Amino acid sequence: MVATGRKELVRSNKNLNINKMKVNKNAMAKVAKIQKQELSAEKVELALVDDIKSRMKQISELEKIAEQVVRAADNVNTALRKVVDDAKYYNKYKKVVFSDLRSASNELYKDIQKVEANAKELGINPNSIPEISLANKTRDNANDTLSLLNRVNLEFDV
Repeated sequence: MVATGRKELVRSNKNLNINKMKVNKNAMAKVAKIQKQELSAEKVELALVDDIKSRMKQISELEKIAEQVVRAADNVNTALRKVVDDAKYYNKYKKVVFSDLRSASNELYKDIQKVEANAKELGINPNSIPEISLANKTRDNANDTLSLLNRVNLEFDV
């Protein structure tokens, strides 16, 4: 009976050792599973942190572009205000200047005609009077300016 008892004791020890190994395996599996879960959670957290960093970089780059867009809008608005002011100036003065310049040129022509006629009556060659030549050049310049004013028109109205 001692031998049987001893065999059972050895068997019990083996069973205990097997049970301990199973418990150890189970415990180790649980520890490994927990470690994997913790690592997975850390990986997820790190991925989220990377996402945050990436998003912050994207926002920073977009803010720089937005600043350029705002500057461009300011430049366009400034340029448009200048264009509108110039167009208003054009609209206000073109007809008046054209009309006044045409009238002054016509009056100068009449004055030249009178001086030339008076000079001829007095027996003076009108070409010998330097003001007549200068007046004709002035009138020619005025006519060139009138032609230019006639050719230049706004393609829109303000």
